[in-house]
Amino acid sequence: MSQNKNHQWLRWIGSICAAAFGVQSKDNLDKDFSSNRVLPYIVGGVLFTITFVLIVALVVRLVLP
Repeated sequence: MSQNKNHQWLRWIGSICAAAFGVQSKDNLDKDFSSNRVLPYIVGGVLFTITFVLIVALVVRLVLP
């Protein structure tokens, strides 16, 4: 895998996490919306949401009797 592809994946992951927690900067938001590829953001957002919900459910199940 080339260095550019690694950098692109890291940018997508960072952007998805930042957007999920509401700390996305205006510059990064503009870069994301200028991108011609939307599928990685959609897939990453769905996977992040599913993972987050499962982790919260697991923590609640472990904490509550």
